[in-house]
Amino acid sequence: MKKVSLLFVFVAVFFIFVAGCGDGGGSSLPAISSGCSSCDNSDEAKWKVIRVEYDNNNDTVIDEVEYFFYDSDNNVIREEHDDGNDGKVDWINYYSYDPDGNLIKRESDDGNDGIINWVVVYTYDVNGNKTLEEYDTDNDGKIDYLYSYAYDANDNLISEKHDREADGMFDCAFTYVYDADGNRIKAEYDWDNDGNADRVHYYFYDVDGKLTKEEHDHHNKGIINSVKNYFYDSQGNIIREEHDHNNDGKADWINFYEYDSSGNMVLRQTDRNNDGVIDWFSVYIYDTDGKLVKEEYNRDSDGVKVATTYYYFYEEY
Repeated sequence: MKKVSLLFVFVAVFFIFVAGCGDGGGSSLPAISSGCSSCDNSDEAKWKVIRVEYDNNNDTVIDEVEYFFYDSDNNVIREEHDDGNDGKVDWINYYSYDPDGNLIKRESDDGNDGIINWVVVYTYDVNGNKTLEEYDTDNDGKIDYLYSYAYDANDNLISEKHDREADGMFDCAFTYVYDADGNRIKAEYDWDNDGNADRVHYYFYDVDGKLTKEEHDHHNKGIINSVKNYFYDSQGNIIREEHDHNNDGKADWINFYEYDSSGNMVLRQTDRNNDGVIDWFSVYIYDTDGKLVKEEYNRDSDGVKVATTYYYFYEEY
């Protein structure tokens, strides 16, 4: 099965792969730095990822390789994936942009046979906000599902609707509310688009605008069913994230984050049961320029052995 490209995680390309009603525009959780914090500093050298190597079993054998190609504006225009690291490209993604650098089309050749299998088209308003995503999953010229977005005068996302059949009938609708500082304070999720919210999230911030708490009303009955709390260091980096799944005042799941002196995240640990035992972890390693060059993951709940390693390679521009 084709895995989701690390490019989407690493350089924040904005794609959604499943036609469904998820959590929409997502949480207000602040971004966690686990990448090249100085790669786009105008006063220093700039770097772009040209290759990612996957060691899926942490046995020093590279199992898969991704290659990235750019246009003169350093936008990714082609992504090639060699699933078996046998020197043969197995699938290719192509990307097109408008003059403002907004991604307007993604085309995927799943078998590297010269045939485009599916297409995604993106539309923007005059402020560069994405207003529409249209998915043609078999490239027959017909839209199979689409997402629609609307914004307020401050360019905050206030509405998101999903049409899973592209029949002109929206299946679910999400609404977002913001405070005067532009912080999202409420999200309403209407899973069947009947005009009534089925789930509501509330967001709370400190005086510096950092998200400190989320309260989730799972059934829109005025009862808070679950809570998330966020804690920060003196530099404003999130260092702990606690999930209270039943709002009994006790954390059921905790994520811990550690950073280097440059503010790059170097370690993420997850205690899934709040029993003091680390179940999952991720380690991030950087070079002297602050570029992420290696990621090590454990996802088998033993909390000790590295299971997967990713390596990043760059080119200066």
